[in-house]
Amino acid sequence: MSVRIAKLYVWLTCLFAANIIVYTVVSLSKKQSSSKSAGQDKFVTLKDNLWQKVDFSKLPLWELLTLYVDRRGNPILKNTTEVLNLTWPESCSDQFRSATSKIHDFVSYPEHMKDFVLSMHCRNYSLLIDAPKVCHHKPELLMAIKSQVGNFNQRQAIRDTWGSSGKVGNWTVKTVFLLGRQDPEGGHPNLTILLDFERRKHGDILLWDFHDTFFNLTLKDILFFQWLEEGNCPTVEFIFKGDEDIFVSTDSLSKYISGLNASEKENLFVGNVIRDAKPIRDRKLKYFIPESFYKSNYPPYAGGGGLLFTRDMASRLHRVTQDIMLFPIDDVFLGMCLKAIGVDPQIHHGFMTFDFSEKEKQNLCTYRDLIMIHRRTPQETIRLWREVNDPTLPCSLSDL
Repeated sequence: MSVRIAKLYVWLTCLFAANIIVYTVVSLSKKQSSSKSAGQDKFVTLKDNLWQKVDFSKLPLWELLTLYVDRRGNPILKNTTEVLNLTWPESCSDQFRSATSKIHDFVSYPEHMKDFVLSMHCRNYSLLIDAPKVCHHKPELLMAIKSQVGNFNQRQAIRDTWGSSGKVGNWTVKTVFLLGRQDPEGGHPNLTILLDFERRKHGDILLWDFHDTFFNLTLKDILFFQWLEEGNCPTVEFIFKGDEDIFVSTDSLSKYISGLNASEKENLFVGNVIRDAKPIRDRKLKYFIPESFYKSNYPPYAGGGGLLFTRDMASRLHRVTQDIMLFPIDDVFLGMCLKAIGVDPQIHHGFMTFDFSEKEKQNLCTYRDLIMIHRRTPQETIRLWREVNDPTLPCSLSDL
């Protein structure tokens, strides 16, 4: 009898172990879109081809690296990354030569695209200038504006107008500027002394230790999300992220967020949404993306001139950015991140990534009705702010 019981125990143990293995494999291979587990989003692979036979030689570089990262993070599949024949650099000082070897026409890439590929493995850059007191007055709305070191006039125009700290409607607002390095070795003047003066006077600058180029704008998003996750500005509920050459109607923005209900805030990511966009293949344009790097259409994304999201969305995006390869166009990269967590960006016609008609430009009341508009010089921003906020202007803020 004892032998039979012993065999039964062995059989049950084996059955239990087999069930655990099956459950683990199934759980790891499932892809979840918008649902959360333990307060965190599950990463959704952009192309679910982990179990298919893939001709790796035909994959564009970005897709190949995405597959590599996805497999490397899967305990069941991590050993299969050997077939991809990729060697990940050990540090940011090492160039990603293994990636360039996968691009048959890499020699024909524009220099800025070559630079991006060689450093796209790195996203850990130290913070050279912090703004520890920027949220001292506990703002609920944070304006995070991408700027460059030498653009003092743009930053000051924003501080003097729509980016000034204080109350707008029921919301306490603060502005912070996101910068990367611009070194004299790259042909830029040495502005260290001026920047240090600006830092001490305003305390609203974040400067990271990476080269500030057009294709590195994605790093500003990733590093800004990281900065927020480190506990900075804990009272912030909404974040407006934009470029330094925009004009913002803060009254319209305040009115819009005040009217949002709980369900509308849940997956809030709003702006001028672009759908069904394809990569630019004209190498004369700055948005040029070679087919050997990325071949698919872009997911829906919001134009980066200005967009709005919640603090919770920033945390969710921060988590998913760790699993998605850098992409040289920051707007598209955030669209990829949204797709990965199953969130569709929302369109709002008050976000004018593109300009008005000439007739509309002459109507100052039009500026009151929008939330933001792109491409305004510092001089235009100051003039518009003064004219639009003139109490004698014969128009009122319309419902958005």
